[in-house]
Amino acid sequence: MPATSSPFDRELHALADDQRRADTARARLRRADRRVVDGLSGNFLGSLVELAETGAPVTVLTRTELTIRGTIADIGNDVIVIRTAKSGTEVLLRTSAVEGLLETGVGHDRRVVEQPGSPTFVELLDRYSETHERVAVTTSSGAKSMGYILRVGEDQSILQLDGSSTAMTIPTSVIDHVMVSR
Repeated sequence: MPATSSPFDRELHALADDQRRADTARARLRRADRRVVDGLSGNFLGSLVELAETGAPVTVLTRTELTIRGTIADIGNDVIVIRTAKSGTEVLLRTSAVEGLLETGVGHDRRVVEQPGSPTFVELLDRYSETHERVAVTTSSGAKSMGYILRVGEDQSILQLDGSSTAMTIPTSVIDHVMVSR
């Protein structure tokens, strides 16, 4: 810039420099977004994310032959939350318990990388222990228990059984799904 430039010229050059910096930052973000999008193609968790984003109704088939109809309300690293169509009940379902998803349409082709900060099954269970909501727990063998989650540990959940002073300790790894009464 010449030494004899006016304050207007200096201001104009500063604005142009700011615009170039902003354009460069936007381009960098677009490249980063493109890398994420390029990585989002074709896995199961990506399909769940797409279904959650669109609010598409789904029917989830589980290994214990439970069929859950509703929409995907939330997704964590190892859990999906289904809000049922009829009652609005929330079901915490381990992704490992899902044997299939039925949906209307052509399906989805997205993949998602594990999101830091996404809740885990245990973290979501712990939230329900804090709210003292009534739950129905089903294990991988199909055993069902109803009550209130008292405490959640690193690898176990303690359930106060309905109508009893008995508490049941359940290894969290065998819990397939949890239905939360609303």
